[in-house]
Amino acid sequence: MKKIIIAGFLFSILSACTGVMAKADFVGIWKSSSDNAVIKLNTDGTYIAKQVDIGKLDSNEDNGKAIDFSGKWQLVKNDGDYSLRLHSEALYSNFGIDKTYIEDGKRRSHKIDITFEIQGGTREKPLQVFTWIGDPDDMHKYEFIKAE
Repeated sequence: MKKIIIAGFLFSILSACTGVMAKADFVGIWKSSSDNAVIKLNTDGTYIAKQVDIGKLDSNEDNGKAIDFSGKWQLVKNDGDYSLRLHSEALYSNFGIDKTYIEDGKRRSHKIDITFEIQGGTREKPLQVFTWIGDPDDMHKYEFIKAE
């Protein structure tokens, strides 16, 4: 029994050192550090976003247009780094935002699809997710902090 406990302990230490992130680390409520926006990530891979400033996500400016939307979320690993992706079937045009393209001669609207970077070290659980507002060199972020 001691060997099993020690093996489990060593596995958890090694997992923390490799920077492996688990979906369970993200489940819960995330609150914006700058406005009243809230994103709830559910264990089943769905999410609900409330009062999110779409201007900060889409046109990279703070326009104060707060919207509610929902969809599916996932952790994405790319070159060893993780990001949090929110995808919705909601169209930008549903919210009066002209983010369109032409396909087969028809004007279509993009679906809301947001990727957040994860801020935190490989030895700790991430405390914040964010997306850049405008030029990353200006260091303006739209941040969400895990509340629970």
